[in-house]
Amino acid sequence: MGGRGRTGRALHPIRRVEGDGIQPAGFGWLPTHSAASAARREVSGGARPLASRLRLGLVAADTAFGFAHPAFDAGLRLLAD
Repeated sequence: MGGRGRTGRALHPIRRVEGDGIQPAGFGWLPTHSAASAARREVSGGARPLASRLRLGLVAADTAFGFAHPAFDAGLRLLAD
């Protein structure tokens, strides 16, 4: 994801799901889940998600105590390879 920083790592997949019309995982999710969770320090904004290929067509993504969207992205990149 290059030099996007913490905010970009979280917002890039959110913008993508908004474009796909998946509203429960889009921008409406930010105030109720992301902002509140970060304020309560339930998640780490600097977390680096980990993804691993378990077998062909199956990956596991670990949020590493961060937000879910960057972990989804990490898993999708492995599936695309």
